[in-house]
Amino acid sequence: MTVERKDDELLVRLSVGAKASKMQSILDYLRYIELTSNSKATEMDIEESKHQSKPMRWEKSRISLARWQNVHNYESKNNMIPSPNDI
Repeated sequence: MTVERKDDELLVRLSVGAKASKMQSILDYLRYIELTSNSKATEMDIEESKHQSKPMRWEKSRISLARWQNVHNYESKNNMIPSPNDI
């Protein structure tokens, strides 16, 4: 592995023998660091956003499940789709 600093960039060279899946995880993390480096969000902002997005994600999942049940003629108990409170 070689590391080279050039102007405002850091260049890292790795041998081809390195495991691609492990390297991808590291690259994803570095990309995350790069993207969030100028963020002004606090931990509280992130938690609030997370709590607001979960109900929307559940609604999308519930609709997707309903479509799947219709397509596959799937019958669940009571022929109902559970609400988030049932899970």
